[in-house]
Amino acid sequence: MQIQRYADIHAFRRAATPFLLQREAENNLMLGIAADIAHTSLYDELHPYMATVNNGDEIHAAALRTPPHNIQVTRAHPAAIEQLVDNVHALYPDLPGVLGPSDAARRFAELWTARTGVAFRSGVAQRIFQLVEVVPVPDVRGRMRAATPDDFELAIEWRMAFDMEAFGRQDREQAERLAQLGITADNRGLCFWEDQQLVSMAGYSGPTPNGMRVGPVYTPPAFRRHGYGSALTAALSQRLIDSGRRFCFLFTDLSNPTSNSIYQRIGYRPVVDVDEYRFTY
Repeated sequence: MQIQRYADIHAFRRAATPFLLQREAENNLMLGIAADIAHTSLYDELHPYMATVNNGDEIHAAALRTPPHNIQVTRAHPAAIEQLVDNVHALYPDLPGVLGPSDAARRFAELWTARTGVAFRSGVAQRIFQLVEVVPVPDVRGRMRAATPDDFELAIEWRMAFDMEAFGRQDREQAERLAQLGITADNRGLCFWEDQQLVSMAGYSGPTPNGMRVGPVYTPPAFRRHGYGSALTAALSQRLIDSGRRFCFLFTDLSNPTSNSIYQRIGYRPVVDVDEYRFTY
């Protein structure tokens, strides 16, 4: 097996997309970020790492990193993961972590520790869900509406609150950039649920050839337990399906059983578990 690196996003997409589409839902994050790199300014200054592991003409794994973030890996044979660890270490000896399907992410973390002596710890354990048909949410007051430029500051505030609650960290500059793109970009968007006032927010981004990723979904604590987040997610997912998408995808935190059950009630079905491991330098 050999590593093939790509300096050009279009070359990476041409090579990797057929492989990634074999498991479109499982690989929706990598497909979506690759689309973002190609079509938005979100990653212009990050010089992404893009690679496949090939055996002749056949691809056995793919990896993508937008520094300073974790590297993403697909499921792969252990030998392919070993190739990636060696190649990535030569470029990023202080790599912060890895994200991928459970077996692949764990194998990468173990090999990284064996190579560097740096310990790893579990980060966020997530599950990817896919929706084909929406189950409507009944009897929730209010309506969905698209975000407007007047919502910019609120979108930043709620994005930062979501990041702190979900990941224990926040970045105002990134929140501003994502809010701006959510309001203005063609391949992503931001919506609110309105019940006399704005009570919940949901974004969508990361288009794949047949789907779109929904998230983040955030309802401030004062407005929870009224069904607003469920109704907004269902309405947004239906809008995306009506626009021609065959699927919607979303990620859930496995430590939050409430959100996992809510999304299943509106039609999302589990696909695969993905794990994050962080390296402790």
